[in-house]
Amino acid sequence: VSVMEPALTQAAQSDGGEDPVARLKRLVQESWRLVEQDIDTEGIKFFLRVFENAPGALQVFSFKDVKDLEKSPELLEHAGTVMRTVGKAVAGLSNVQTLIPVLIELGAKHA
Repeated sequence: VSVMEPALTQAAQSDGGEDPVARLKRLVQESWRLVEQDIDTEGIKFFLRVFENAPGALQVFSFKDVKDLEKSPELLEHAGTVMRTVGKAVAGLSNVQTLIPVLIELGAKHA
């Protein structure tokens, strides 16, 4: 079961009163609260799924040769950083002006 399931399920059900964009933002933020309950574990799961679906992606990381990736302190640190940045972006959905600096900083780190 995906942590995004509440947002996806509720997005399909329209109550007709709420602006669709505002509704989607709210649902994403509500779903993200589930991720935040165990953000490090969810971050590791996220990256393991990425590497499962795109094995070549692992090659760009310093921990590419780690034998037990799921228990890698390097992956844990990176996954936590990524997930917390995504959390800032999710929080910023309600105010784009707070989201822009987060995205600029992220872009600068990956340029």
